[in-house]
Amino acid sequence: MRSQSAKLRRFVGRWMVIVTVGSVSFVSPAQSPDPRAEQDAPQVGVRIESNLVVVRVVVLDAQGRPIENLKKKDFRLFDRGKEQSIWEFEALASSLSSNSETIRPQPRLASPPSQATSGKFLALYFDDLNSSDGDLIQVRDAADHYLDANLQPQDRVAIFTSKQMLSDFTSDHTKIREGLSKLHVSTTLAHYCPDLSDYQAVQITEGSEEALGVATDEAAHCDMGVLQSGQSGQQDFLKVMIRALAQNIVNQGDTQSRTNLHQLEETVKYVSQMPGERTLILVSPGFLSQREQFQLDRLIDRALRAQVVISALDPKGLATLMREGDTTRSYIPINPKMIEDARHMDSRRESAATAVLADVAEGTGGEFFRNSNDLKAGLGALAGPPTYYILAFVPPKLDGKFHKLEIKLTRSKGTLRTRRGYFAVNSAADETH
Repeated sequence: MRSQSAKLRRFVGRWMVIVTVGSVSFVSPAQSPDPRAEQDAPQVGVRIESNLVVVRVVVLDAQGRPIENLKKKDFRLFDRGKEQSIWEFEALASSLSSNSETIRPQPRLASPPSQATSGKFLALYFDDLNSSDGDLIQVRDAADHYLDANLQPQDRVAIFTSKQMLSDFTSDHTKIREGLSKLHVSTTLAHYCPDLSDYQAVQITEGSEEALGVATDEAAHCDMGVLQSGQSGQQDFLKVMIRALAQNIVNQGDTQSRTNLHQLEETVKYVSQMPGERTLILVSPGFLSQREQFQLDRLIDRALRAQVVISALDPKGLATLMREGDTTRSYIPINPKMIEDARHMDSRRESAATAVLADVAEGTGGEFFRNSNDLKAGLGALAGPPTYYILAFVPPKLDGKFHKLEIKLTRSKGTLRTRRGYFAVNSAADETH
């Protein structure tokens, strides 16, 4: 069995390589790791940076099963429509056996950590900024039951949130359970009347009359109906106040999205120092990331380079998203048109919010588990090792812009899951910001 460090050697190419050996720790705004963390957590890591673009590809057959034993010649890679040479290629199967094609000799790296501590390293990242109390309780219990039944002696689990590490990598069930017990919602968005969703607020700031109309209808019923929707002067006043409120919610939502993506990246950095198989499961109902596309792409790129697979689990299960079914809302539209507009908007919000989960999963070769109340089964499906292929190429131009990628199969038929593209920036220069 080849070590993760050995696998990484093939992706250096002729580009600049920086190797740093030493102690590594996860850094968060609220809490650093406990220095008394278990001795079985490795303290030596290898850090590699390169301007090669790394693309992870999952190929599925008509039944949704991974297709194995493909070679470099079976793939064609296009950057903005122009075919690129695949400089490096590796196939990783679920059996953990690997098959690679090396183009040129690679420089020797520092020796990897002792394989005595190698195994499966599973990081659970809980999005406590966007999850509800009920969802966190359900997924916490599911994780506890799954790990209690399936964790092997050589496996290690760590618990992270948007604020801190709750438990460092350990195989001790008691410590894992203690970390899970600390989970709680850390919501910073206040609720107002009208109660705008983050997506509705974005739509209002972008000039959507539909989103503004739903908000105005609700606002007219605030404060015991003091502001009546039939008075044009008060209608204008309501719209001014709603637009100001929407901008405030957008600003807060952007801050939360940046916080989540930053902490996910910090988690990937920490997980990447572990030997053996590294998997990160993002447990989140989703959040808006369209305004943070660069940061999202950087997260995916870092995970690809570190060979950390990110899978996503939506803890809502088969939730009802219609407003008339939400008992926590103080006002439900009664106007048929407002009801229809609100439904359309909430449906689009769900698609936009969960897009980040699909992006990180598809972009790093992971899975996205959703629309099921069996969260324990979801964790089991995501924690298993996937079958995927890694392709690396030299970007044609580091122009700082987004480059759309397309992967095609030359002979075999199958459905491909891969990243949509990348920002062509110098990774070494970007690291300094």
